[in-house]
Amino acid sequence: MLLPNITVIVDATAPLIFFTEPTPVNNTNQTQTSFTVNVTINDTYLNMTALFINGTLNQSKNYTSGNLTNFSLTNLNEGAYLYHVEINDSAGNVNRTETRLIKIDLTNPLLYLEDPNPSNYTNVDTVIFKYNVSDNLAGIKNCSLLINATVNQTNLTVTQGASQNFTLRLENGSYNWSIQCYDFPDNLNLSETRNITVDTTIPLIFDEAVNATQIAINTRVCINATVLDTFSNISNVLAEINRPESGLTNVTLTNTSSCGNAGGAVYAATVLSNE
Repeated sequence: MLLPNITVIVDATAPLIFFTEPTPVNNTNQTQTSFTVNVTINDTYLNMTALFINGTLNQSKNYTSGNLTNFSLTNLNEGAYLYHVEINDSAGNVNRTETRLIKIDLTNPLLYLEDPNPSNYTNVDTVIFKYNVSDNLAGIKNCSLLINATVNQTNLTVTQGASQNFTLRLENGSYNWSIQCYDFPDNLNLSETRNITVDTTIPLIFDEAVNATQIAINTRVCINATVLDTFSNISNVLAEINRPESGLTNVTLTNTSSCGNAGGAVYAATVLSNE
């Protein structure tokens, strides 16, 4: 009796597998909630390919024909995903791709201003603008200082969660400023807008006057002066008076006084001559 022929195939070679486009490159950051994984495979006796996400089987496909397999992932939540693809053949040989990381980041960076305070006045022309920024997932790509809504300078090496600053020399005048920051998937946050006035000039004082030069005891005297400033509001006006007995003292002049034609740039006060 003739025995039937039996064919035994010996296969000790692992299948070939590697990523191909449009598979995202390693350390990809994106705002899209879907991506596609493509792999090129090659083996005489291919069996199955499987996609693993964060160490867990996500989906698998039995081999049919050709040397290209793809997996589609959709409606993903924000987060970090480690993925790789494994393949086996009919002889039980196994191979796998390298592991790649993709981050889906839908959240704008967290950004707040530290200094200068809103509506700030400064008498120095070099201003330090301070801010603090952080990102929940992908990291900060860059931050820029905007002066009057125009980018002035950009920082490409931002440290998250720590005070950062831009230094800028400004001419006398009023400015608005803000900070904008992008994370690596290009989510943008734009801070509030603050105002700052740079004023390195002193106020002008002229037309100082008093309504009498010789007065009796317990008589009220009106003193006034015109005070102007080019870049800032007048904060306070003081008149220094040398009294016969008590010596030097300061009196506050206002532009709402009832004497000396006070108003506008004219500041006045009444002083009781009681020494």
